[in-house]
Amino acid sequence: MQARLAMGQKWAVIDRIALDYALSQASGIAHRYWVERESANRITLAYSNPDEYGNEEPVFVCYPTFKDRPFNMQVIVVWPTSVTGGRDEQDRDAVCEDFDIMLTETRAPVE
Repeated sequence: MQARLAMGQKWAVIDRIALDYALSQASGIAHRYWVERESANRITLAYSNPDEYGNEEPVFVCYPTFKDRPFNMQVIVVWPTSVTGGRDEQDRDAVCEDFDIMLTETRAPVE
């Protein structure tokens, strides 16, 4: 299966089990990563780092998903479709980059 981006790059995918593991390993006392919403076609991941007063302004990043038929496993495409929340554009860009790094460390290119 050849799934390619417009620039000719291969898509990167991560399965749901590896995603849960990556989120749990990256989360700590202050930095929290979690799955906010999940549907048949997309998954929304969230990140929050509360300020010194405990106020949270989470950033939500939405990724497309599909079902891998031979293994009946949900697979997440590491290509965000939307980014919302946070304090400003810099927060959203930083979180998007963090998720990209975190998810691509355990990714498998689609051949």
